[in-house]
Amino acid sequence: MSLSRKSGVLSATGHGIRGAFSWRLILLWILFLAIPTLLVAIPQWQQLMPMLGYSVDADSWASQISVPVIGDLVMAIGRNNGSPLPNGGLGALLAVLLSPLLTGMAVAQIRHGQSMGFRELIQGGVAEYGRLFRLLLVSIIPMGIAFGIAAAAASAASDSADEAIYAADADFAKNLAMIFGGIVLVLAHSTVEAGRAQFAVDGRLRSAFKAWWRGLKLLLRRPIATLGVYLLVTIISLLAALLFITLRINVSAAGTGGFLIAILLTQLIVASLAWGRIARIAGLSRLVDGSRR
Repeated sequence: MSLSRKSGVLSATGHGIRGAFSWRLILLWILFLAIPTLLVAIPQWQQLMPMLGYSVDADSWASQISVPVIGDLVMAIGRNNGSPLPNGGLGALLAVLLSPLLTGMAVAQIRHGQSMGFRELIQGGVAEYGRLFRLLLVSIIPMGIAFGIAAAAASAASDSADEAIYAADADFAKNLAMIFGGIVLVLAHSTVEAGRAQFAVDGRLRSAFKAWWRGLKLLLRRPIATLGVYLLVTIISLLAALLFITLRINVSAAGTGGFLIAILLTQLIVASLAWGRIARIAGLSRLVDGSRR
């Protein structure tokens, strides 16, 4: 199929990119994701404050990452029977439970076809929560299979590396297994994202398994278009996030100004990843809509 058709790779990618530029939606993603982040960060800050808050070297540690200092802090927290990531499990669970709500807001706006207000977005996310939570559970099937295949490939590569005579041969086997595992995981995740796009296009669809199955069939029927949209949007969002990560690493957090800039750059990293997720679903929904016609 020609890329010039309205459901082609470039058109669908452009549609996804344009559709994801919704400041209200991205802001809501940032605010909701701040909840599990603060759940972990505040107890961690309470642990670190007695160790670092009154140190004469605090400014220098804040201005650059010091691996030895981080190692010493982790050991000190362990000696006090603490955890380097207090509430880490609870924060991760809360982030997982928030995921269907955030995705639901994106799905509601994509189906609506234009920017929505804060109240409409939250209402849309709540309305879509059940279906997308069920799809999250269904996604355990393809992602679990993909992780199993990737683990088997890594194990086989490790066995091959043990028998290899040359180090280069061992490294080649491990790198090949890593690439193969990455491809399998991308294929599996693309079917899940395509399933979410099915919900964005068909508001009457209720079955999460059927949505994922349709996403799988879209990948099998149009592999180049599906993977093209998925990879293009993902690469763009990761490059943007990498840019902000690089800036964050090189910006000193010492002082009020540095702290505020560091917070801003951190939120831009989150915004880049959120934008990528929204754009992927929007782009794939264009392919789904084109395939239905």
